[in-house]
Amino acid sequence: MNSRHKLYALEPSISATSRLLLCFKACAVTRNSSIALSPLEIPILEDEMNNQIKLALIYGSKDEAGLNTELVKWATEVLAQRAEFEFRVIELTNLMIITDDAAQLQRRESLRHLARADAFLIITSEQSNGYPCELQTFIDQVANPWQAKPVAFIGYGGLTGGLHAIGQLRQALAALHAVPICDFVSFSDPWALLDENGLMRQPDQTRLPMARMLIQLNWWARALKAARDQVPYERVS
Repeated sequence: MNSRHKLYALEPSISATSRLLLCFKACAVTRNSSIALSPLEIPILEDEMNNQIKLALIYGSKDEAGLNTELVKWATEVLAQRAEFEFRVIELTNLMIITDDAAQLQRRESLRHLARADAFLIITSEQSNGYPCELQTFIDQVANPWQAKPVAFIGYGGLTGGLHAIGQLRQALAALHAVPICDFVSFSDPWALLDENGLMRQPDQTRLPMARMLIQLNWWARALKAARDQVPYERVS
């Protein structure tokens, strides 16, 4: 059994507070040392594995360079290694373009998963210093699922790596009573991550930011879910 498996096998009696302190300690040490506990190795409690957070991974239509598709593939590979999440990939095209009965069925299925989600992860490009129009249309049409639920972001494009798009999305979703978390993942030069076949090389420089972001997303999702279970948010909004 390697060190990572040992961490995952820690006694479930460890308190949530202790785990959170361990999480922040690992992140803080990592910023100041080359030898530290990776956030990917923070122990996952038994109840977290038995009660997975339902996560909706949302992304838009394919861009010219195919970056969106490759980022979605990378994100799903990372999420597949996280036992605390049960994720569902939702493409905006399936919600916005209805051509036949099959598309209508797909839309209903996607809306059902959005309504059941405990947290959201949005992959967005930056266009004209903002996020794509299709995302705004989606937010306008699907307003209710966001309330009292955390949202994380992966941004790319532009000189800032999608920071303008993420900043604007935070404002738009906060107005719908969502809870955008602090940490994010940004690709300032995502084109350099594609090889000659258009496939994405392993973006090692984002592994730690991605781990920190997912730890925060998991914490907020569980905290807000517990609060909603105790008092439905509709009563206070």
